[in-house]
Amino acid sequence: MAGVHNHRAGATNQVLSGVIQSGVTILKGDIVLQDSSGYPYPASAETWNTNLATTQAAAKGKFLGVSLENGTAGQRVMVATDGEFDFPITSGTPNVGGAVGCAQNGASNAIVANAVATVATASTMAIGRVVRQQGTIVRVRIRSAIVAHV
Repeated sequence: MAGVHNHRAGATNQVLSGVIQSGVTILKGDIVLQDSSGYPYPASAETWNTNLATTQAAAKGKFLGVSLENGTAGQRVMVATDGEFDFPITSGTPNVGGAVGCAQNGASNAIVANAVATVATASTMAIGRVVRQQGTIVRVRIRSAIVAHV
């Protein structure tokens, strides 16, 4: 099981996730969502809903953070709810301050767990904002939708 160490700067404000359910694997560096029962899962397991914008909006409301370690069924993982992380950007060319959300997996009706794309509406779709761009990699300041920051 391989994961990507993509944390680059800032306090991570870590939380311990709920128990990972059967058949679910979370890798270090994955965008982690949480269902209404408190169970974590990678963004790639989010159910596609109509189009990318609708799916991004659903994912944003469930956004817990970025996994800091690998985990499988029955385990809990440490999840960063804040901080700056590097991600590949699959579409759009955001300026610093530009909003990003979960990225689509090619032409399939699915999103990926470890890449971002620009979003049309920051308030309803964004999981973070770009703080640095370097080619096809962007540094994103994430903001959990589930864990409040003081």
